[in-house]
Amino acid sequence: MTAVREKLMRSLDQYKRTLASLLAEKESLRRLLSECEEECSTSKDQLDHYGYIHGDIQNARLEIARLGQDLRKVDLIEERFLTAPLDDIFNMLSVADKS
Repeated sequence: MTAVREKLMRSLDQYKRTLASLLAEKESLRRLLSECEEECSTSKDQLDHYGYIHGDIQNARLEIARLGQDLRKVDLIEERFLTAPLDDIFNMLSVADKS
């Protein structure tokens, strides 16, 4: 009976060690999961921030393109004034004053 009891005690000790090891591993995994969740949250915040910056950059590019078109229109108008006869310039100015 003593041999059976010793065998059971060794098995129980082995079970306790295995259980302790699994509990330690579980806690380690829980900490790792917590760190990953925190990292993901931080990364998401950064991505959101970069997304806003990217949107601002896109809006700025569109505004620059629009201003470039406006500048080309001004250049065309300036070219017309520089190359047009004086009578045409006065006619254009009077039309602009009426509107």
